[in-house]
Amino acid sequence: PLLPVRGAPGNLPKVPPFPFWISHVEGYSSFFSMVATEDWATQISALHERTAALEAGKAELSVVQCLQELCTELKLRIGALEKRCGAPSNFVTGKDQAAEEEEKVARSKAAEEELARKKAAQEESKRKKAAEEKASLADAKAAPTVAQQEEELARKQAAQEESQRKRANEQAAVAARAEEEQARKKAAQEEAQRKKASEAAEEEERAARAKAAEEEQARKRAAQEEAQRKRAAQAAAEEEREARSKAAEEELARKRAAQEEAERKRAAEAAPAEAGEAERAAFAKAAEEELARKRLAQEEGQRKQQAQREGEEREARAKVAEEEAARKKAAQDEGLRKKAAEEERARANAEEVEAQKRAAEEESARKRAAEEESARKRAAMLESARKKAAEQQAAPQVATEEKEDEPVKPMTPEEIAAAKKAADVERKRRMAAAMARQQKACAAGAQEEAQQKAAATGQEAAGLKEDAQQKAPAGQATTGQGEE
Repeated sequence: PLLPVRGAPGNLPKVPPFPFWISHVEGYSSFFSMVATEDWATQISALHERTAALEAGKAELSVVQCLQELCTELKLRIGALEKRCGAPSNFVTGKDQAAEEEEKVARSKAAEEELARKKAAQEESKRKKAAEEKASLADAKAAPTVAQQEEELARKQAAQEESQRKRANEQAAVAARAEEEQARKKAAQEEAQRKKASEAAEEEERAARAKAAEEEQARKRAAQEEAQRKRAAQAAAEEEREARSKAAEEELARKRAAQEEAERKRAAEAAPAEAGEAERAAFAKAAEEELARKRLAQEEGQRKQQAQREGEEREARAKVAEEEAARKKAAQDEGLRKKAAEEERARANAEEVEAQKRAAEEESARKRAAEEESARKRAAMLESARKKAAEQQAAPQVATEEKEDEPVKPMTPEEIAAAKKAADVERKRRMAAAMARQQKACAAGAQEEAQQKAAATGQEAAGLKEDAQQKAPAGQATTGQGEE
């Protein structure tokens, strides 16, 4: 419904409600920024200037009048508010209120004079427009009807072309949205596949590591059991050797005593019967000395044998220790080799990922350059089409009342917005396609890396197993002391 303007003097025409006329003043933000600003008179003058610009652009007269009356009403309400509050509306203290009041009165008077001048110019414009309308009506009546028919036909053709262009733009937008949705779905599917492949590879890697850890644990457990068995066998051998040595010593002492007894008997029997007591004693003493010398020689031979056995045992232990040290050094070298191989694989993977990133960046830069070139070409085509339309519209033709009221525009904002929208949709589609390709390449790289890791883990497990098999004989030859 049409509502009158409250508080405005005179009999004014009814105007549409608030949202309609405020949309003609550059939207809501412009109006509320004017209301929230401290300097009201400056904003009212700026509003007057925008009103004049609208008037110069041949806007609707009712809207211009409504804006002018709105400015007047705002000025009156601001003055009443300042009088009622007893201070300027900006509430800035420390100023000369009398000077501000005089300045406000002067600005109000200037605004009223400006409004009066604008009203006079508006009346003059209305008078000129009425005269031009009368002249155009007279010319239209005097002109031949063929020109009117040609103009009507051209207008219909232009409307038909415009509808076809809009329909084509809508179809292109729908197709672009469908393609973008398809690319998004495809990218999501590839991402899901990549995640699934990565999870499977991680699962395989975890299983391989668990298996290798179990094998290593079993190998260590077997080595510990073997070491315990060897220590037990060595202790039993030591005990048996000590028992045999003790039995041999006892047997040797028994034999030596028997031998001494036999020698004494032989010496006693060999002594001549007619020999005296002193000779028999000397002969017995010589026999005892010979027996003692033999016993010392036997003990020296036993000591030498014991020393030889101990030397052989020391040599055996040293040999076992050397073999254990060699085995540990070989294991350490193998660990260093595996670590170097792992670092080499990680470096190769990092270089491959970096190469893929560089390739993706180069591809995106190339596509961005191609898109910029395409946008530049589209802008050039739009500019040429605009110039061509301007040249066609600049051709001499019979101007009607509607074409006199409306300014000639080479391209409408809708056309420019549609062209920009189509370019934006095309750019988004290309970006989505590039992202999908990049994700696909990343998924392939991740899958290949997972396969390489699984193969490397399998090789490592096989190497550990082979090491365990190779170290088993060496473990059997290891003594308890070397194992500790």
